[in-house]
Amino acid sequence: MAVIRPCSGTGPQALSTFGLQQAVALLLLALAGAGPGFATPKKPPEETGAGGWPEISAEERSLSGVPQDPATDAVLLRNDREGKIIQSADDTVNLLQYHWRLKVLKPSGKAYAEVKIPADKYSRVSNIQARTVKADGTIVPVTPDQIFEKVVRQVGDFKLTEMVFDFPAVEPGAILEYRYDRRVDFLVSITPWYFEGPVFTLRSRVKQSIPMGMGYSILCDLCQGAKPEVADFRDGKSQGQSYTMELKNLPGYRAEDFMPPAREVSPRMEMVLQAWRGHMMSELGRQDRMFVDWASIAKYADVRYQAATKPATETLKSLVAAWTQGLNDPQEKTRAILQHVRHDFRYLPYRVVYGYSRPLDAVVKSGYADNEEKAVLLQAAMKAAGIASDIALVSGKDVGSLNPKFSSFT
Repeated sequence: MAVIRPCSGTGPQALSTFGLQQAVALLLLALAGAGPGFATPKKPPEETGAGGWPEISAEERSLSGVPQDPATDAVLLRNDREGKIIQSADDTVNLLQYHWRLKVLKPSGKAYAEVKIPADKYSRVSNIQARTVKADGTIVPVTPDQIFEKVVRQVGDFKLTEMVFDFPAVEPGAILEYRYDRRVDFLVSITPWYFEGPVFTLRSRVKQSIPMGMGYSILCDLCQGAKPEVADFRDGKSQGQSYTMELKNLPGYRAEDFMPPAREVSPRMEMVLQAWRGHMMSELGRQDRMFVDWASIAKYADVRYQAATKPATETLKSLVAAWTQGLNDPQEKTRAILQHVRHDFRYLPYRVVYGYSRPLDAVVKSGYADNEEKAVLLQAAMKAAGIASDIALVSGKDVGSLNPKFSSFT
């Protein structure tokens, strides 16, 4: 029987409201067939127009301003993502479909004509489509040859890229929209969803479908007391349940100096894998029961970090011996090791934690490291010098406060 069970009270499924306002916390399970009474009635499918795009409504076409934000130069008509976990060949993956639609209200709104879609670990972007719908109804598509892969940063053989394009024929009254797919191979947590766009957002919706046998804990922070829609999910041979949350009339979030981080002031939804029937998680040494507390998060990361460290033991011993040559005081050794890890390895600016590092032999050879790899390298180097150390998951001021009752890498 599939259930949605509120996480409330003080039991093991409880979520503290530490740092939260009007948080909605749920456990979404699809551990067997969907039973009657748990799924809300399905809404009729949305009408589509030319090219399979969702129909632009008369209200969207006639909109000329936002009473809640009269000064805004653009309005986000919809900011949507739909995900479904499915079997793809021998892999279980999460397929995410994004759709973004914005209307330009003033000449300064042309600034939103440039779009950047970043690459990320464990995922790849495909099927980018975009178009401008002018005020007179003329459709000007963004053609495939106008979409480019841009190298944002290159370190050795590593390239950090993003897909970029510009909308054509941008003018006040024009509607700009794009959509794309992202395949994600990391299922421990679902990519967090921030409902607000950079300007006033009329509608933001996130939907995630999970197959039978999997269960995710869900946190919807600052979600205005909105209630989720739960429905049966079927995709070919795969079936389970879907969870949809929709928010409307959001003020928008823009990163500025001294602005609190988005997770402190902007509604978001996060999901963490708690159950996967019949699946053996070797890092946790168990089946079915996954990331139910901080101990399981820590154990998973520790096992994977140790796997990256052990093959490089001899390499690190000789490296650290050179770094600390002539030093006897542990504090001096620590400072020397820290400086080498900081300056000898170029930093890859990843902010997300996955509990994974490349083998340290590869890190040393490449001369670059991301956020996790630097931490693993530092700890391993300290150990090689005979200095005890531990890795800690830290939520910095630029990210926001950490909820101690919602155990997650995110």
